[in-house]
Amino acid sequence: MYAQAIFLDNVKVDFRQSANNETNGPIQGLGNVHWINSIVQSSNSQYYEGMSNHQRVILLDMEETTDNIHSLAFSHQATKGGIHAYDFLVGWPDATADNMDFLNLAQYFINECGDEIGPPANMDDICEDLHSGPTGPFFFDVLIPMDNYEDSEDGMYSERIMAYETMIGGPRYMRVWANAAITTAYFCGEPEHDGDDTGDSHTNYVLVVDGGATPITQMIVEFAGHLALSGPDDIGSGIYWGADQGSSQINGGPYHFNLNGLGGPVDDECNLTEFVSLGSQDNQIKGADIEIIECP
Repeated sequence: MYAQAIFLDNVKVDFRQSANNETNGPIQGLGNVHWINSIVQSSNSQYYEGMSNHQRVILLDMEETTDNIHSLAFSHQATKGGIHAYDFLVGWPDATADNMDFLNLAQYFINECGDEIGPPANMDDICEDLHSGPTGPFFFDVLIPMDNYEDSEDGMYSERIMAYETMIGGPRYMRVWANAAITTAYFCGEPEHDGDDTGDSHTNYVLVVDGGATPITQMIVEFAGHLALSGPDDIGSGIYWGADQGSSQINGGPYHFNLNGLGGPVDDECNLTEFVSLGSQDNQIKGADIEIIECP
């Protein structure tokens, strides 16, 4: 299943990811992002272990919730067949810098709204307005939490995240845009893993956005998934998962980012209240076909 814009309980959803070798738009070539709701693979992208795949969620016509709080549940594949896929989240600026370095490019054009977006037909105008005004823009940079899950064979996720944050010189942030001021935004609890990393497993998150007094009806969430790195344990940086344990080693079928639901306030266990299904929202990246190679 592919992510697409759909209508459910009046909420309009557009969930896309970044194919980084544009072939359809006015600015084409490697390093120019084309936002797609299909599989990222070698025909439209060039990704390597250690790069990050930009993800974008647009939510329109969100209904009123208790205390104007909106919660988004989403997940990414952590392992497939015991091999690490996406190991943690990063922000768009982090992903852009990583990808420029890996591809040896002087620029990396995100094209934040893109030529293919929606429906509705005016979603591109709404996206542009949320980023630039006219009454805003309103945004909030959300601290991405540490993941303290311990892989049964390969160690702590937090070790890889801390190594990455040392490399980029600070913590990771996700950006949320809205059509009204955001009082605060945060992740509820720590990331939750739904299975043993020796098989197929996912990391689950709940993002909570508090709009305060003014209702929020439109929102854009921007983040990226870091492609896990293969490498020997003695390589020294702390970010590697071991020989043949990174994302390039996943053969055949793809792995995923998923939207799992929208809601109002969360309860004490981070469950969404006032739940709204977003349907099957699934962004895929293909393991064998895409150029994800093991770093030296």
